[in-house]
Amino acid sequence: MALLCLLAACVEPIAAPEFVPADIEEQVLADPKLVNGHLLTETALTTTAGKDDPDEIRIIIRMLEPKGDADGFLKRHGFLKRHGFLKRHSVSGEVTDLAAAVQLDKAEIQKTFGLQPDQDIIMPALGHLLAQPEVFEIEPDLRVTAEAVSMSPAGGNQTVPWGVPHIGAPVPGLSEAKLSNVHLYVLDTRVNEDDVNLVEEIELVKKTGQDEYTHGYHIAGTAGALNNDTGVLGVAPGVSIHNMVVLNKFGMTSMSVVIDAINRIIERKEADPNTPVIMSLSFGAYIGVPWKTALDKALTTASEKGIIVIVSAGNDGRAASKATPAHADGVITVGSHGPSRDHSSFSNYGEGVDILAPGEDILSLGKISKKKIVLLLGSGTSFAVPHVAGAVATVLAEKPSLNHEQVLAEISSPGCVTGVPAGTTTSCVLLD
Repeated sequence: MALLCLLAACVEPIAAPEFVPADIEEQVLADPKLVNGHLLTETALTTTAGKDDPDEIRIIIRMLEPKGDADGFLKRHGFLKRHGFLKRHSVSGEVTDLAAAVQLDKAEIQKTFGLQPDQDIIMPALGHLLAQPEVFEIEPDLRVTAEAVSMSPAGGNQTVPWGVPHIGAPVPGLSEAKLSNVHLYVLDTRVNEDDVNLVEEIELVKKTGQDEYTHGYHIAGTAGALNNDTGVLGVAPGVSIHNMVVLNKFGMTSMSVVIDAINRIIERKEADPNTPVIMSLSFGAYIGVPWKTALDKALTTASEKGIIVIVSAGNDGRAASKATPAHADGVITVGSHGPSRDHSSFSNYGEGVDILAPGEDILSLGKISKKKIVLLLGSGTSFAVPHVAGAVATVLAEKPSLNHEQVLAEISSPGCVTGVPAGTTTSCVLLD
């Protein structure tokens, strides 16, 4: 057997524990190595049938070990299905540790721990993993969802949506050529190349098909649709759009997929620090606590690297300080207002919101049908984000070295939104 193992380069599997303590759940949830344990049931992605898989638990295991050791760890624990490795960057640019994003395999856990089908499988597996000395931290690989309240078909030739002139866009005399020097990364569903300056598409999830969920295309259109005779006119026509496809056809993804995209953008910024870069995220999750997630920390690192990060406040009508990534440090968190500059009832609120932007009945690019663009109306903080992203792009086109606090000051006009909940900003987007 030893010779066979050498020839096959196999790894000795873990030894199953002799018994599972009766209070295993209490032990696991109290373990300081487990971060945001109350979110363990919020990791399943919707299946193709449109329903959550109750047996799907995804976690991020963080180890202060080289990648090779993490590989060996996963091989020894056969009940872990790897999604990928996630680098975490320090402010100095060095990789401080590595995390493996994995899914727990129900059948393998039952086999490894000798559990019956009616017994809990998650807590014994987590308890074993937390006890391993090389494990620094475990966190649920949280499901995040697009922040759209509704989307519906509309029509017509090129249209100027109400939100664009409402914020003073597009800026007169600012050419598409100059705006193309600013790079906007839209982390979302697929963006069609028609009517936008799409320079790149990087697919981090399985193909979703443009016609299945047009959330990303709608956002790209609001931010940067070209000034031509079709579609809509965007806030910053001609801005260079990089499409990082991170959401599936249901508008959902795992936090680890987004972190992978963020890390790639950070690496590019480090390689070319003088190029202005904006990151747009119109999705999130209400987690009910102010504790920071791995996604929040990754975005804070991106901000520290000089990337302007813009995120949606969320559509729960609750405190943005308890939503991720709305409560991340170093980002611009965007809430919504309507055409009369009244605060949107669905928009999250509170001190975590930095600025309010048009987010009701926003007309923008939808799917392509018979080689023609079908326009869609959308409402939600998702659609407020690209107004801010486009406004930031216009500022960076002229002042590329500004940080997120400086660009926020450049585009903000205080006291212009009414009906805001207590403690919420009254500032709206207004370009001079």
